[in-house]
Amino acid sequence: MKEKRKIRVILADRDGFYLQRLKRCLERRGEMTVLGMTDSGPELLEMAKEIEPDVVLMDIRMPVFDGMTASETIISEDLAGCVVILTAFQDRDLIERANRIGVTGYLVKPVEEKGIISIIERWRREKKKTEKSFVKKYIRLTM
Repeated sequence: MKEKRKIRVILADRDGFYLQRLKRCLERRGEMTVLGMTDSGPELLEMAKEIEPDVVLMDIRMPVFDGMTASETIISEDLAGCVVILTAFQDRDLIERANRIGVTGYLVKPVEEKGIISIIERWRREKKKTEKSFVKKYIRLTM
């Protein structure tokens, strides 16, 4: 039987402790492998171009330029199939901007593991159904 390929992930957040915890959480399941972690937008884009991840999970706040700007570039240049914003901000303007950009998910911290996994699994199922460019909105707002 053919072994399922692991989902290739890049993480970006200015909190190094959070990055390590998120990495352990995702890799513990055995279906994902974290290939890069960073705290800056420019480094994230360089990693995405080099690694060509399936999934990018990122915070909005990062040095030099923010996660929204990075998301726009990643999506417009097709550098990853699934872009998920993990943030402390519940601002409607940010959520609407994320929706316009085409992010796959917008989750408000503290984020439960099952929320992240659910978005990634839905993206994977949809990707299997249709191999054309897929950007479906899974926006979760906890207000």
